[in-house]
Amino acid sequence: MKKQNFYQPKFIPTWLLIGFMKLGTKLPFSAQVFLGTGIGRLLYPLLSRFRKIAFINIARCFPDKSSIEVESLVRQNFEAIGISLFETANAYFGKSEKIQKL
Repeated sequence: MKKQNFYQPKFIPTWLLIGFMKLGTKLPFSAQVFLGTGIGRLLYPLLSRFRKIAFINIARCFPDKSSIEVESLVRQNFEAIGISLFETANAYFGKSEKIQKL
């Protein structure tokens, strides 16, 4: 079995993501929530396929809601996804003392 070389150029995006996650854990939690919300808002127009899936799923879960209310819930869902990126980074790379305070 050949050993994988993780220093190849194809792994640069992975290393950048890991670096971003480690850097994000250094921020205060309020800044993480602020940036995570912004990332979610940025991803909303970029991920149209997933936005459509989320819209259909939420519309099916809440048939009594209007399309405007469903759209609002989809936007909130994307914001929560952005915040969860920082929460995941805290779980992997955060210091236990900082996590205990949360």
